[in-house]
Amino acid sequence: FIPANGNVFFWSKLDNPGDILPQNFADAEIFPDPNKVVYTQKSSIYVGGSRSFQRFTYDGARDTYITYKGEESTVGYVGGITNYGENFAFVGNGPDGDFNVYVMAGQPQAISNDYVSELINDEYSLLDVENIVGQSFEWKGTTVLVFRFPRHTLVFYGKGWAFWQSGTSGEEIRTWRINHLQTYYNFTWTGDATGSTIGVLRDSGKEYGSDLEWSIKHSVTAAPETNYTIKRVICRATMGLAQGDTQPRISLSVAKDGRHFDAEKYKTLGSTGQFNKQLRWGSPVAKGYDSITFLHKGYGNVVMNIDGVFFE
Repeated sequence: FIPANGNVFFWSKLDNPGDILPQNFADAEIFPDPNKVVYTQKSSIYVGGSRSFQRFTYDGARDTYITYKGEESTVGYVGGITNYGENFAFVGNGPDGDFNVYVMAGQPQAISNDYVSELINDEYSLLDVENIVGQSFEWKGTTVLVFRFPRHTLVFYGKGWAFWQSGTSGEEIRTWRINHLQTYYNFTWTGDATGSTIGVLRDSGKEYGSDLEWSIKHSVTAAPETNYTIKRVICRATMGLAQGDTQPRISLSVAKDGRHFDAEKYKTLGSTGQFNKQLRWGSPVAKGYDSITFLHKGYGNVVMNIDGVFFE
């Protein structure tokens, strides 16, 4: 148990929560920050503070937990703690204060890529991250981590990251508002965080059933009164496995005034899709003054995801 004010934590017997002995109190005193979370793993207790993590192991001779030397960390706990195989994962902040997703393996190991880190740090406040929901489940032999933020559901599936969504409505892509995951009779069930529905995860065949169109708009601003040249634009994309003659494609068009875009220039993702395929436009893509706006559009009867857009 951890008091709400972050003071010393304590434990009780499993079958008698009122039986708390004097030696059942401890504190992560190596770093002077308030305790925020405890996680029990086999014979160890991990205590996460606002700026540190510390491990305690059980000493049978003393009948208490003592500090495990050598695994103190200056990564603090923020939110979303959940089991991850024999370890656990959480969103924390390092000495620089930036948010990242970590897996505890002796020391916290950052698993968030540059895009995920940038999104969390740019889009969310400390209060937002403190209240996120973290969960995990097994899918076809892979442990999947799920972190539900207010406007995004981020998923780590062992080799990379993805967004999860519950569908589309017009131009809106709805975040998968997962509230709880439970595996039962070989099915993974999930509850809706804002509604009264319960669903089950399944392999959807990776197709929507009809062509879907979506768009992403972003801008680049140079220093005032500066001429610029955009040599090339690179889009890193992931897609599901399209069936038949489906040719999913992504286009690029450019507007120097932010409103009037030139003709769309298409690049295909292929008939079967490729993992982390890079689409390139140029050179040059455009020349202009002060700022430029890019518009990407996607077309196809298949799930597509843009992992990053880069320019030179």
